[in-house]
Amino acid sequence: MYWSTFVFYFLRRAISVLFVAGCVVLAMPATAAPPSNQLSARHLQGQWCLMELHGNGIRVPENIELQLMSGGRYRWKDGSFVTDGRWEVTQTALVLSLAGYLPAKLVGPNGLRLEPPKAVWHLRRGKCPAEGISQQDIVALHAAAGRADLPAAQNLLGRGVSPDMQDFVSGDTALILAAKFCKPSMVHYFLEYGANKLVRNLEGLTALDYAVGNVSHRACPSVKDMLL
Repeated sequence: MYWSTFVFYFLRRAISVLFVAGCVVLAMPATAAPPSNQLSARHLQGQWCLMELHGNGIRVPENIELQLMSGGRYRWKDGSFVTDGRWEVTQTALVLSLAGYLPAKLVGPNGLRLEPPKAVWHLRRGKCPAEGISQQDIVALHAAAGRADLPAAQNLLGRGVSPDMQDFVSGDTALILAAKFCKPSMVHYFLEYGANKLVRNLEGLTALDYAVGNVSHRACPSVKDMLL
């Protein structure tokens, strides 16, 4: 009898304690989550991949790795180009010693949007894909177009670089540059590949405009005939 009374008393006390504790927890105000756009070093530290940048109405794929390390150091890796610097964060911006003050906003659990002057950078958490396309690849394709290096152009297009990708500074495409430098073989190749001859650069000019000729560029009749 004594033991049954003791067990009953113990269970009743335990239930009472749990009930009171539950009421206290329910009565406590929920801790407010930090605003989704408020940054902290804890949120940003780690590996990021700059996947895309856009500005002036142009979107350009990128493949740049940004590693924000503890101790305020960062590493920027763009192909074979690697540089180190220091980083810090405010509530609304990421500050890189070699890039300056970059207004920033978290986008979902794995996205980051940076806004340098006249541009927007889109980053995702994690390493960049090994075979990703970057601005360097676009520059290489445009250089191949300008010097009529067909094997180099074929290699880059085979890797997934589009002939319609525009240079971020000028808005030129590979086709525009081939017309600008009067390279009929390259114009023919890009057209056969499916390049869009109606794309305009930031000056508002198409490949045909350069083939026709203007004040700064001599006409290229053989290219003009292909683009008409």
